[in-house]
Amino acid sequence: RSVELSKQTVLLSMLPTSIMDKFGNTVDVFYTDEEKEKFNFWNSYTFNFQIGTQTMHRFFIEAYKAKKLNYASVISYLEGTWFNEVIVRNYHGQAVEVKPIDTLKPGLKRLFEELDSFFADNTYQCEFVTVTDSLTLKIEGLLRYFCEKIGIATFKTRQKGSDRLVMEKLLDDLLADIAHEPPLKPEQKTNFDEEDRILIKYVLAEKAGLNLRNAVAHGLMDVFEYSFEHVVVLFCIII
Repeated sequence: RSVELSKQTVLLSMLPTSIMDKFGNTVDVFYTDEEKEKFNFWNSYTFNFQIGTQTMHRFFIEAYKAKKLNYASVISYLEGTWFNEVIVRNYHGQAVEVKPIDTLKPGLKRLFEELDSFFADNTYQCEFVTVTDSLTLKIEGLLRYFCEKIGIATFKTRQKGSDRLVMEKLLDDLLADIAHEPPLKPEQKTNFDEEDRILIKYVLAEKAGLNLRNAVAHGLMDVFEYSFEHVVVLFCIII
């Protein structure tokens, strides 16, 4: 739907389109028709996202109140996924076993602790700062695990003088890599659902979207910007 609407409206705008941050600074500008179509897509996506997530939030709360959704049920579900599979790493010559689920547990546990406290006493003020910060960054970690699992490198190299340096890929690079048929590697089949990938990009990394990863990692969020709505979306991405 967003793609269709963006193509219908792109030619209506004859002026450059821009994105401003909350301080009023211009952070991106779109001049060409292709750029404007992209901008219009994200505008349309935002509208549909807001409508869709309203239902998502209600469903989450009803499932929680019906005791169908809690920390134990979530962990039980995730333990049956690849999040619970052991990954063997070699750190400075020493074999180390890690599981993606282990770094998820603290943030998920805190989420349900906050909900339990609120529903036990509706005067309780929920604190979603630590939950949002944790889950936002852990999703990026899960993307790295996913790439590693299907054989996509999570690092890239660059030359500095005679030395070859290695650095971790940025989130935008990872999101481009997991496309089912990436533009640069059309033969690559990741089986990653494109609508899921776009959702993750919108929530975590898109300037015209929520851009949570950037906001969290660089300390740009004020306390009143942390919301239950963000938490639910992050939770659903993990699931």
